[in-house]
Amino acid sequence: MRIVRWVLAALVLLVALFEVMPAGQIAGYRLGWLAATTPDEIRMVPLMNATPWWMLIAWFVDIGVYLLAAVRLMRGQKAFLTYLLGFAINLAAWTYYSRWPVYQQVFSPAELRSDYVIFAVIAAIGAAIFVAERRRPA
Repeated sequence: MRIVRWVLAALVLLVALFEVMPAGQIAGYRLGWLAATTPDEIRMVPLMNATPWWMLIAWFVDIGVYLLAAVRLMRGQKAFLTYLLGFAINLAAWTYYSRWPVYQQVFSPAELRSDYVIFAVIAAIGAAIFVAERRRPA
């Protein structure tokens, strides 16, 4: 059972890393530490400029909650509710963010559809945590 929890912790860490990449890029751009140089980065400039600081703070809180869930999994502690909180913050922020016209303009229809796949994977990881925590050790 310990190996299952470590594999789940690794998956949760990947989710957090997946969230850090765009949040860090936007924060770095907004702080003037990063410049938009590639075509994909230049395409994102309107969205990066429109993203308010409170949204970035919520995003980083979400990442912190995911990291806490991973640590709890590695320590053998209950992590489902912590992970669920991270998922809820992530979903609420994305639901708000994805409705902005600039968000719709920056991403292609295929990229917008991929958001649903990403959330399905994140939800599946949460379901696996739920099941792992409900199983009784042999």
